[in-house]
Amino acid sequence: SSDSLPSTPPEFCATTTKNIVQVLHDIYAERSSTAAHEPLIVVISTTRVSDVCKDVPFGFQTMYHIALVDPHKDKKEMEKMIIENTTRVNAVFRGAIARPGLSTGDQNVRGCKGWQKLKVRQENKPVIGYTIHRADVGEWIFEETIRTDGQRWFGQRVTLTK
Repeated sequence: SSDSLPSTPPEFCATTTKNIVQVLHDIYAERSSTAAHEPLIVVISTTRVSDVCKDVPFGFQTMYHIALVDPHKDKKEMEKMIIENTTRVNAVFRGAIARPGLSTGDQNVRGCKGWQKLKVRQENKPVIGYTIHRADVGEWIFEETIRTDGQRWFGQRVTLTK
């Protein structure tokens, strides 16, 4: 129908990340004085893209494996670019990766549990959970990375669930 949302291109996240990285490299090459002001970039990825360990409950594994193969390839490529560009000597930004469980709800914070109640861990020991409210993810990103300058999470893949 004409009212339906357009589909997202299969490599949307990776292409967008590549463009951001390229623009930052170009800006720093042209204006080297700006290199001292590395922006903070936090991307929202997803669970089930880890090469290190399983981070989704058994009941979700089949759905993720069958229905989300292409989006997960895109997210993995996006994550690779973020990590490569935050861990190199001439990094153009500081970055972190949030991997929330299956998102529910909307951006309305009245419907969420509160970012302080989330279970949060790094990739090597992820938390396993089914869902998380979108507003909780946004609030966690703001409180833990933007407001605090994100030092604790730089270069990290962080799983979030309720």
